[in-house]
Amino acid sequence: MNAAYAGTGIIAALALMFGLWLYYHKNMAKVQILLFWLAGIGIGGLVGVLINRAFDVASNATSLATRLLGFGGAIILAGLAVLLTVEVVVKGMLPKTAKPNRAHPWLALVAPTIGLASGVPFLAGLYNLIATGMGNAGAVAQQWFVG
Repeated sequence: MNAAYAGTGIIAALALMFGLWLYYHKNMAKVQILLFWLAGIGIGGLVGVLINRAFDVASNATSLATRLLGFGGAIILAGLAVLLTVEVVVKGMLPKTAKPNRAHPWLALVAPTIGLASGVPFLAGLYNLIATGMGNAGAVAQQWFVG
């Protein structure tokens, strides 16, 4: 197993654990959303790739109806990815404009998965960049604690 993947998983698990603890105690709403978002980025890589492959299979099918369904699904998924990311970042985390509610952490957990699956270049690049940073930080932490 690659150390960066293990590091991303470690950071995602810790972020989800602390985020759930804050969510349960109803403390620090913006930090909850950030932690759920980081956990979603760590988890979303694997799940997003699986969803993306499912759409590739549907869009490469032989019948015209299946191709149209795959193409339409991909467009809907891309629009949903952009909408969820904007909702989470602008309405949930930005300091002056944010008015987070109890659903924002869960949207933040799902948004990276949909963003990676959608194939929107900006979102996929953003989430991959953050995941790489998480992986490197987790690998360093793993070296500190495990040796």
